[in-house]
Amino acid sequence: MADCYLFMAMPSPAERLALVEALRQALAVRGQRLAAPHAFDPANWHQSLSPKCEGPPALRTVLRQAGAAAAEQTPAFTLSFNRLRDAVSSSPASAIHWAFQVRGAAPGFAVLQQRLHEALRARGVAVPHGNRPHVTVSYRAPGPLVRLPRQHPEMGEVHWRVATVWLVRVRPAIPRYEAIDAWPLRPAPAGPEGQGELF
Repeated sequence: MADCYLFMAMPSPAERLALVEALRQALAVRGQRLAAPHAFDPANWHQSLSPKCEGPPALRTVLRQAGAAAAEQTPAFTLSFNRLRDAVSSSPASAIHWAFQVRGAAPGFAVLQQRLHEALRARGVAVPHGNRPHVTVSYRAPGPLVRLPRQHPEMGEVHWRVATVWLVRVRPAIPRYEAIDAWPLRPAPAGPEGQGELF
């Protein structure tokens, strides 16, 4: 059986706790709850940077080369999550996802994803689609989110500093993701204001 790999960013322990608290706030203001078996374990929360890549063990070497090449070109950046949204998924069919989404544009994320995908394609790895900035908290939510009035505050904004690219192996068991390698991004000013140096 082929191994399955994924490039991702992962929050620090403090950022993960802040996201957990933001989820509590966003659901409390709606009068909703999220519990097992609908919840996705916060230990597995992440930002995908690539589609899943499947192949023989030799693929791991190619993916490591691509990850290192992309990371050395890209400055660190900050994602600012300020809303919880739902969407109907096609896989599994008709499942409802709940996910954090970002405030405004995320140019740092776009640059990292573009460079990683270019590095993968240059090494013969297919990249059929990209990802948008989001953190999924449930892949099988119990139902749609209650709609709030426009401009109604729902959660405190969470700033997530993306400074490392991770390559993980996706597992059917627990833990869900096995870290294979990681590469630091180039240093850059912290906070959303640091995005300007990308262009």
